[in-house]
Amino acid sequence: MKKIISLMLICLIFFSNCFFTFAAAKKTTIPKESVEVLTDTINGTVYFSGEFLDGNILKLSVLSKDLVVPTLGVAFHLLYEGDKVSFLKYEPGDFLELGGNPFYLVKDDSKNSEIIFGETLRKDDDFPLNGGVVADFYFQIINSDVFDFKFKNGVVSSLNTVRQDVDKIIFEDIVLDKNEQNIGLTEATSSDPTSQSFIEKYLNSSLLSTFVLVILATFSSLFLIKLIKKLGKNKPNFTYSSLK
Repeated sequence: MKKIISLMLICLIFFSNCFFTFAAAKKTTIPKESVEVLTDTINGTVYFSGEFLDGNILKLSVLSKDLVVPTLGVAFHLLYEGDKVSFLKYEPGDFLELGGNPFYLVKDDSKNSEIIFGETLRKDDDFPLNGGVVADFYFQIINSDVFDFKFKNGVVSSLNTVRQDVDKIIFEDIVLDKNEQNIGLTEATSSDPTSQSFIEKYLNSSLLSTFVLVILATFSSLFLIKLIKKLGKNKPNFTYSSLK
């Protein structure tokens, strides 16, 4: 009988540990402060937007948004597929134009299928925040319906005597499909501190916790029943005749 009671106590302790372990795992979350710190490290985004025009013309716009530092200039290399499109012209945007009359440097390196672009304001100009259209680029479509455009060496500058280039600016590439209504945007990826793997998500779910506990309880109960029956068969048979 003592063995049976001891086994029952062990099972009870085991089930309690399982329950509190799963409950603690479910309640474990990443502090809100950590998420806010990582979010605050992004100082702005420069990205593409595309539009297909008549005459097999593709208009590619470079835009900026959420720039938190006053912007002096923007520079990048625009990579395109030279066997699919050819560069025609560019038009200034309205973003840095808000601050004054910026200088432009635009050069098409057709051999390497890239456009070298630079735009900067003068020292005495106003430096805009947030975002707008940096510039529009026009391409003649040669063939294909899917077009890939990428940034290289992207830089956003501010009037800072110590450091001119603004850190943590996201440059997003794009893939345009002429046959689709929606433009496919290939966004820059970043680690999400709140994201979980497939296994982690389901290990923290109450459904799986309950399921595991039920399975453990079932197998433990069957083992305990078999053990009790075994002990019952092996115990001495104290009958009245044997006590005489």
